[in-house]
Amino acid sequence: MKNIYIFLIILIFPVQAVSAQKVDNIKIEKSGNLINIRYQIPKSTSSQVFRVTVLCSINGGVDEVLRSVSGDTGAYVEGGKSEYSVYWDVLKDKDEVKSAEFVVRVELISDNIVKPANTVTQKKVNETGFDKKRFNVLTTVAVQGPKYGVMFGFLGNWGIYLDIVMGPTTESPDADSNANPLTIPSFQVYSGTITKRILNKNAVQLHLALGIASSKFVFSEKINTTYKYSYESLIGPELGLVVGIKGGSLMLAYSQFDPLPVEEGTNLRYWSDLRLFTLGFGVRFGGSKQ
Repeated sequence: MKNIYIFLIILIFPVQAVSAQKVDNIKIEKSGNLINIRYQIPKSTSSQVFRVTVLCSINGGVDEVLRSVSGDTGAYVEGGKSEYSVYWDVLKDKDEVKSAEFVVRVELISDNIVKPANTVTQKKVNETGFDKKRFNVLTTVAVQGPKYGVMFGFLGNWGIYLDIVMGPTTESPDADSNANPLTIPSFQVYSGTITKRILNKNAVQLHLALGIASSKFVFSEKINTTYKYSYESLIGPELGLVVGIKGGSLMLAYSQFDPLPVEEGTNLRYWSDLRLFTLGFGVRFGGSKQ
């Protein structure tokens, strides 16, 4: 009669798979007094190790772990097989079985994937190679003035650029309207900045620049009804952006100079425009497209 009961169990009660690890194609076969539970672990690899537990609810009771089992079960079941089998010797565990429902639980406990020796992992930050074009040469135009010049830069992840422009100094909107020098002198403006790349995508790179600029400016002093002019050196911060698009470069920069060190304690008042906007166009090179 025990054999008859086992045969009925196979036909009536399906096997369940309970685990975070998926189990497929579960089949039940009877071989004498043994029950063969066959299953598959999809997409498993030979470097993976699983813990497989087979439980059974017998005669409507709670799930209990089967003791008399062999085959692909236990704490060390290697992955990568096309199919697995667990054999349960029913008569060693139970004298009488009227109904049963099986549960297969599969847990991944190790996943030591070994890459082939000839596999090289590369971090592809930029597939075009334009981020390797780090040398920049630009023609620059500055307003006030206008002033004309050139910028040289080496712009990588971190970088530096130097810019020099030369041209006339323009009058500030805040200058005394009665103070009009006969000639407008030409002064060079020098600037140097540190750059940091903040965008690196395909053929486009964007750099933020922060540094200082230095130049001479025109100051005036009123003596009775006449004006005396002098030239004073000032420095100020410079903030800019440099954009690289393929082999070209674009620069935008702003400098602001502070006249207080000269004006404080004197009768001098600034005549020059103390703001400087710089625009540059040029090329970049130093690497090849990949």
